[in-house]
Amino acid sequence: SDVYKRQVPYEEFIGHLLTNGCDLVTLSEFLESAKVLGDPSVVAPLLKEASRVENWPFALRCMEHLVDIGSVSVMAHKTFLHLCDKHTIKKVVGTLNDKGIPLQALTIEVLEECSFE
Repeated sequence: SDVYKRQVPYEEFIGHLLTNGCDLVTLSEFLESAKVLGDPSVVAPLLKEASRVENWPFALRCMEHLVDIGSVSVMAHKTFLHLCDKHTIKKVVGTLNDKGIPLQALTIEVLEECSFE
C-alpha cells in the first residue's frame, strides 16, 4: 500500500543493498517491477550511487527519469545537460555534490548560482 511505501527509508535501504553487492541495473530492474520508480526518493539513491561510481550513462538515465516523473523540470534538465557538455558531467555532478545539492531536486536557479569553473 502507499502508506507502507512512504514508511520505507529508501535512501538507507537502497544504499545498503548497493553497498553489499547488488548492482545498479539489477536493483533498478527489481524496483521497476515493484512499481516504485515513480517516487523520486527511490530514484535518488540510485542516482547517488551511479554518480559515486561514475556510471554516467546510468546517472543520465536517472536524470531523464526524474524529468519524466516530474521531479526535475525539462528546462533544468536541459540546462544540466548543457553544463555537462561544457564542463563534463563529472565536474558538474561533483560541484553539486560538494555543495550538498541533491540531483533529484535540481532547479535552474540552483544551477545558475553554481560556478563550475
